Amino acid sequence: MNISHRIVKITLTIGYVCLGLSLLWSVLMVVGWGGWPSILPFILVVISSVVLGLGYLGRKYVFFSYVGLLIVILILGTRIFLVDVVRDFTFKMTWKYGKPHEELPNAKHIILTFKHAPSFWVEYYSNELSKYLESQNSKEVDIKIRVTYDLGKVRGYNIVQVGSLKKWKSVGYSGGSVIGPQKESPFPRVWFRY
Repeated sequence: MNISHRIVKITLTIGYVCLGLSLLWSVLMVVGWGGWPSILPFILVVISSVVLGLGYLGRKYVFFSYVGLLIVILILGTRIFLVDVVRDFTFKMTWKYGKPHEELPNAKHIILTFKHAPSFWVEYYSNELSKYLESQNSKEVDIKIRVTYDLGKVRGYNIVQVGSLKKWKSVGYSGGSVIGPQKESPFPRVWFRY
């Protein structure tokens, strides 16, 4: 076996290991084990496996095996560094009471509004959170929010701390923004995991 043939075999073996990991990760994502439910990874995996397979046919397909390996590396790189990126941010928010919900008449309706982006808000129906906010004697509070990004765009967010309060019971939760022209998201744009 000459050196060129060994390089092709080693390259293809590495490619197929990466391909297997990418395929496993894609299946887990689609069945609900995390973010990014999309058919795109499957399409890229099929394309890369066909191109990698060409490398086994002979030396004249070595170029295609490297292209296939590059595709697999791009798939894994996207998965590892650009998808399911999680960051915690602390924002100043103001709070006020909203109208009680007809189905939740005993729960206090709290509206938290981003101070730097007042057209965006988060609502809770919670008596515990209400008591805590009233005890602070201020309509302004620091909120710690965990934001999840895919390819630089916000997939979702969750409030993990209000002031010093880390847990509270809530019977309802939602977020939103003013309908019509609005400014950018209240969250900074983040692309990379690290």
